[in-house]
Amino acid sequence: MDLGANTARLVLFRQDPEGGFRASLEAKESPRLGHEIGPDGTLARAAMDRGVQSMIRFRRLLKAWGDPRVIAVATSAVREAPNRSVFLDRVRKSTGVRVRVLSGLEEARYAFLGVATCFAPGNDLIVDAGGGSVQFIETRTGRIRRSESIPLGVLSASEKFLRKDPPGRGEVAEFRSAFRDALDLIFRPRLPRGGRLFGIGGTIRSLARFVIHEKSYPVPQPHGFPLRERDLEALEEILTGMDVRERRDLPGFDRSHADVALAGVILWQEILRWSGAAEVRVSRPGIREGIAAEALRISLPVPAEVLAFRGAAALARDLGGSLAHGEEAWEVARLLFQAGRRVNGWNREDGLALEVAARLHDLGMAIDRWHHPHHSSYILRHTILPGLTHREVAMAAIAVALHEGDSLPMGSLREWRAVLSEEDLHRALQLGQILNAAELLSGRPVHLRRSPRSRVVTMVPSHSWAAAHAPALAAKLTRKLEPETGLRIVVGHG
Repeated sequence: MDLGANTARLVLFRQDPEGGFRASLEAKESPRLGHEIGPDGTLARAAMDRGVQSMIRFRRLLKAWGDPRVIAVATSAVREAPNRSVFLDRVRKSTGVRVRVLSGLEEARYAFLGVATCFAPGNDLIVDAGGGSVQFIETRTGRIRRSESIPLGVLSASEKFLRKDPPGRGEVAEFRSAFRDALDLIFRPRLPRGGRLFGIGGTIRSLARFVIHEKSYPVPQPHGFPLRERDLEALEEILTGMDVRERRDLPGFDRSHADVALAGVILWQEILRWSGAAEVRVSRPGIREGIAAEALRISLPVPAEVLAFRGAAALARDLGGSLAHGEEAWEVARLLFQAGRRVNGWNREDGLALEVAARLHDLGMAIDRWHHPHHSSYILRHTILPGLTHREVAMAAIAVALHEGDSLPMGSLREWRAVLSEEDLHRALQLGQILNAAELLSGRPVHLRRSPRSRVVTMVPSHSWAAAHAPALAAKLTRKLEPETGLRIVVGHG
């Protein structure tokens, strides 16, 4: 349970045997604890009432799930409140839940761990923009280097600066100037080449969701979405002059963040300019996932390949997929990928997309066995795949759609260009051919081997029946693979 300045959230996590975890239940309330706080940060009585009711609802929800272990935390609004003990005592008496108030340093550490559940951290900047404050975490070689906080989140900024509905241009300019001044008082990050800016919080997810809707973007998942300055400028133009009611009616917009959306746009514009980053990559996991990772003793940070394996295995188990068949398909696909890697220029990220595609290519069976490649592709596009960027999600989704030998319609190819370059799209089609070959070879009584630096893969039959059919199968596979990937399949002897 997470009590923020704007939103209260409940997430029920389940640990997986592979070393990861997934959410089984999520619920959200908007008690707005940071609303109408006193000059000294005192929580308003009405806000405390709403907060207690949110916690009571969460407690009732959990009874249907067997009353699991509860960890409850509160962040800036409660942390800064002189009357926080009154509120926390009311929560304990009403629900039996003891709420732990996080320090700014703890909040930063959990935000880092949360991002690390889905991205392998490097030399990056993580920004958690909540309702009451903004946390900044700079990492070097996957470890926290330093962190600081600004006590000016989207809710507190809206109530302090953007008081009119809609806000006037003078109010917007005043907030922008105040936030710039606040940024100047903390460390200035130095994002090296390859360094990334990650954004956490309900507001940035809401903004990304709206941009995705407006663009008809083919990966409709805010997690991993690269929000750029031009997107924020377009959002500012749309939202400026709109009152809260009009924002709530915008298609694709999150109604619960309508009144703080403009503050969020301005805040993220200034963070992008201040950091020098070209984009902010949205991270769905945040402090709740970081707390869960610590409580479950999840090993973090780990490479992207480990994150991808954990996520794929958990998703396959959730939807009744065969982990064994996915592993078998990946073993074949990996050998073919390695054989064609040098001549085609495939990189580590391409291999990561292929691995997830191979492990999850049959997920759509849970919906419809006859059209399962389409449904498998849909699932990949709409879920969170740890370790993967949107580029890699798109490549995996395309490969999965092609694993039964089908082709993509031209309209679909045009849609993917919002995420993939022409070269990326060509590589995704190549990965689809590899996955199709892996599907045809999986379960057959043959052994595959390749020679180093060779594009030839040798198929060795394990008994006489296989030997009789192997030449035709090898010829069929070569006709599919060689024109686009340069790979050839030949029949050999053990």
